[in-house]
Amino acid sequence: MSYNNGQGNNIITFGFNNVNSERKLHFVEWAGTPVEIIREILHRAQVGSDDVVYDLGSGDGRILFAAVEEFGARQAVGYEIREDLCNIAAKQIREAHLEERIRIINGDLFDADLSDASVITLYLGNETNDILRPKLEQCTRADTRIVSYLFPMNGWQAEGELDTHSLSIQEGRLDDIIFVYRVPQAFSGC
Repeated sequence: MSYNNGQGNNIITFGFNNVNSERKLHFVEWAGTPVEIIREILHRAQVGSDDVVYDLGSGDGRILFAAVEEFGARQAVGYEIREDLCNIAAKQIREAHLEERIRIINGDLFDADLSDASVITLYLGNETNDILRPKLEQCTRADTRIVSYLFPMNGWQAEGELDTHSLSIQEGRLDDIIFVYRVPQAFSGC
């Protein structure tokens, strides 16, 4: 379900299962990540030819394409709840003939099977990250790199942080930060 908030932004509502298996409703606004930030996210995650990149809340698939086309990732998988954005990404995947390397799944990111992921990218909110954190702690393998744009994983120790105002960015704010985590080091001391 979606609605316009009166400020020109479409707000999407969706449900998910949290750690207590309760159904809860949240609001998520999709905002495309600027290209310069995407490149820095994938650079900081050290994406290479052996990597399988998962983007949770993948929108129009721009991180997936950059991971495969610019960084040579073996595969990229996106989870996106909005069907319209999935359709846009799927069309672009077909047009680029990348069906073997990029998958877009129209589904709830909380249901994602992350067992193949070597890199996970996030551009979610604080509350969503907090609810997602136990899944990431339980369902990711050692050495998985998790990169979150703007919102930290509370209780985790970042391997690195980048204040993006040091980049030459056309879009974005001065307080934009990219948080880089490595499994299990990020939470082993929690």
